[in-house]
Amino acid sequence: MNKVAELLKDRRFDDYQKLIEKKEQNMAESMYISKNESEARVKSLIKEFNSGMEIQPLSDDAVLFTYAQNRVATLRKVDGDPALYLANFQTKEELMLDISFYIPKGKTDFEII
Repeated sequence: MNKVAELLKDRRFDDYQKLIEKKEQNMAESMYISKNESEARVKSLIKEFNSGMEIQPLSDDAVLFTYAQNRVATLRKVDGDPALYLANFQTKEELMLDISFYIPKGKTDFEII
């Protein structure tokens, strides 16, 4: 989660986009959208990031949730919202990033799904 937050803080959106490739592929398949529509979703997200959104610190009371027999994990606030979010205090907008991680069989590093 910290790696993702650092990429966003440093405005390294191309690297962020590479990290979420698998997640976006899963989203596109589940929503029956084309590759072009999927790419437009990511471009729209990055446009939001560039519109004055700033990554916010992770809450001290964030809770790690696991599921799928402890093979998938996500970090949430105590109210259930995603722990990772960006905010634009001028427009009073927030953008929550619902990110789940897992370690694929045979690998040792987490991937975003």
